[in-house]
Amino acid sequence: LLHFEAADFACACCVNGQVVGTHEGAYLPFIFDITEALNPSGDGPSAALDAGDRAEMVVAVAVRDPSDEGTQLRGKQRLERGGIWYSAQSGLWQPVWMEVVPARRIERLALHPDGVTGRLVADVDVRGDGGLVRLYVSDGAGAQVGSAAVPAEAGAAVSEPAAGEEPVRR
Repeated sequence: LLHFEAADFACACCVNGQVVGTHEGAYLPFIFDITEALNPSGDGPSAALDAGDRAEMVVAVAVRDPSDEGTQLRGKQRLERGGIWYSAQSGLWQPVWMEVVPARRIERLALHPDGVTGRLVADVDVRGDGGLVRLYVSDGAGAQVGSAAVPAEAGAAVSEPAAGEEPVRR
């Protein structure tokens, strides 16, 4: 994964000549998954990294800010400074870093508790095939009060019922 903490304003990124993502916005972080661009031959996601010192990766980043010619927020920046206006600034202005992650991983987790029904809905987005997603629920004292497990595959779901009822698997 290639992490950008911030780029002002519109950003496009290519890895080994392949576009891996675009982003607009100057203040929020964003991430591009560059796995496929590292190994276009399809010999496994880590083949390009296994070559050690001989591996070469070309990362190209283009950032453009139309400044006062665009409609985005720009503060006191203008292409031509003067008076109260500052010279326009653009580019990568926060750290950029790469993270190696496993092929099978949790991409996103959102918990939706319902105090009225006593249910907890967990939305878990999993990347990669195989395995189980296991969820354990504990009370305030740390005692386990519920659990569920579903295959890590598209559309798998389990609804954990109130105490004493069986989980509903879909």
